Amino acid sequence: MRNNILTLFCLTILSLFCVSQNISAQKNLLSVVSKYISEQEDSQQASEPDRTRKVIQADLDGDGDKDAVVKYMLEGFGGGNNWVQRLAVFRNDKGVYKFVTEDSIGGKLSDKTFTLKKVTNRKIYLDTLSCSEIPQGICENPKKGRTIFVFRKGKLQEL
Repeated sequence: MRNNILTLFCLTILSLFCVSQNISAQKNLLSVVSKYISEQEDSQQASEPDRTRKVIQADLDGDGDKDAVVKYMLEGFGGGNNWVQRLAVFRNDKGVYKFVTEDSIGGKLSDKTFTLKKVTNRKIYLDTLSCSEIPQGICENPKKGRTIFVFRKGKLQEL
């Protein structure tokens, strides 16, 4: 009986430790992503519209840690009305996230816009919408599509 109580106590402490580490990693991720995007806003004289950011965590580099794929948008560059959608990767090294790379892969003056759908088996799945003419987002019947990106050798690559 005494051994059972001791075992239960140890398991409880271990569970609390694991939950605490996960919360710490999540806080680190949110802080690193927000700081990075804020730096992009400042350097490009742009702003991130509310509720346009999406973060999905998955192992992208095969080390077993959940990295982060972040879709975000910037608009109003230098006071204008242009907007761009970006896909960024933040690598997780034992709970500490660091920015690795990003690509501008959609936007007003691009050939498409995109929605980040899921990340599985090291592949990043996106739904796309494209108009036959620029600017994007104005045509009545945009063409729907899909594309897949992978994170390879420190870069995002479209398949």
